[in-house]
Amino acid sequence: KTGDSPNEKDKDLLPPWVSGFCGFAAASAATVATHPLDLAKTRLQTLRTVPGSIPRSEVSSQNVFAMARSVARNEGVKRLFAGCGARVAAVAPGSAISFFAYETIKEWMQS
Repeated sequence: KTGDSPNEKDKDLLPPWVSGFCGFAAASAATVATHPLDLAKTRLQTLRTVPGSIPRSEVSSQNVFAMARSVARNEGVKRLFAGCGARVAAVAPGSAISFFAYETIKEWMQS
């Protein structure tokens, strides 16, 4: 039937660079999707209280979602994505290389 999803034989016809590109795209999408929560987590981990400012009990009761809301409210939603490009540049190439290497070695071992 036409329009069906590719079967295993069709997948094996794809060159390894296609898997590398797919790995890059998937890692990029996942990194962008999770970056706001990662930013909030990092802010919580590095948060320091100055004596006389925020009570320690309030700081320790904050969770990742509350921190993300706080950043969005006080600094703007765009700020949740600060540093996202650098994070994609650090993560995505490794995924691309891993997928490419896996498919290349698999192809080499099957021949």
